[in-house]
Amino acid sequence: LILFPGRSCLIRAQARVRARHAVDEHEARPPEGFKLYETRDGRFSERVGPYFLKGRGTDLVMGFRVLEHHANRNGVAHGGALMAFADTLLGNVAARAADYIAATATLNTSFLRPAQVGAWVEGHAEVLKAGKRAIFVRCALTADGELAFTAEGIWQRITPGGQPNRPNPR
Repeated sequence: LILFPGRSCLIRAQARVRARHAVDEHEARPPEGFKLYETRDGRFSERVGPYFLKGRGTDLVMGFRVLEHHANRNGVAHGGALMAFADTLLGNVAARAADYIAATATLNTSFLRPAQVGAWVEGHAEVLKAGKRAIFVRCALTADGELAFTAEGIWQRITPGGQPNRPNPR
């Protein structure tokens, strides 16, 4: 918790997050070719990850290992963990395809099978349509190679102040 936002407080907070993810990254054992996702989406993904990625642009593939902190009392990934991951994946693909900052407007999900603790969850997404104000996307998540979850949604082009159509600052 940062009570006094200053550069030194921010640097210490970032160091704590990186230290926590250094342990999680080792425990998460991503497949070869994946690198740690360094979020720019409000730091929420840092708290629910770690997430990993490979590829570029609309060919982006993201993944995460289901760890204990992702699980519910049944020993499988909590639905909210899968939805947060899908939201991050789809948001990245939408923003890259439209070359604009985008935020979730709708997200419809289907849970097809559980992802056990220790499973590698991998997500692939596609842009269905990129309009002037909205980007339509969908994704499929696999758990250890088996289809486990699907989602589709609409992302709205925005600016940090809420105005439409600001270029994405990649």
